[in-house]
Amino acid sequence: MKGEHVDYCGYAVLPMAIEQNILAAVSVSDSKAIQLANTEPKYKDFTVSVDGISIDRDDPHLSERNPGMCCMVDGTIPASSGLSSSSALVCCAALVSTEANQKSLSKVTLAETCSQCERYIGTEGLGMDQSISFLTEEGTVSHVLNISSFNICHLINFWY
Repeated sequence: MKGEHVDYCGYAVLPMAIEQNILAAVSVSDSKAIQLANTEPKYKDFTVSVDGISIDRDDPHLSERNPGMCCMVDGTIPASSGLSSSSALVCCAALVSTEANQKSLSKVTLAETCSQCERYIGTEGLGMDQSISFLTEEGTVSHVLNISSFNICHLINFWY
């Protein structure tokens, strides 16, 4: 939880963990489709063919498999509450997709990828939410510094 989005202006932040969450139950399928559903009825189910997804096969992080998936999403982060619900959903989707494709990505790669992906959905975050989600460690206080590369924040973990 960070209150105002001062990280968007390049200021350092001291985020903290909160109890709210995003959860996803996922199964891989041979259906050649990604099926998304939410436990909250106000969000409509969505299905897309994996055949219609364009993937850069030269990127070593991407999978040749491109399996179908069935995903059920739930969470306790209120939408549009300033608690980074979109970042939490993007990070959850990245973890789910990585696991479904049997890939192993570093935490830094996950944070950078999620930061870039979120720009496709119209948010202008600079990587603070993704950095803190993937790079912080239990038992630490994390100080997220000014973003210089626009890909990922510089994070310092202080043990307490």
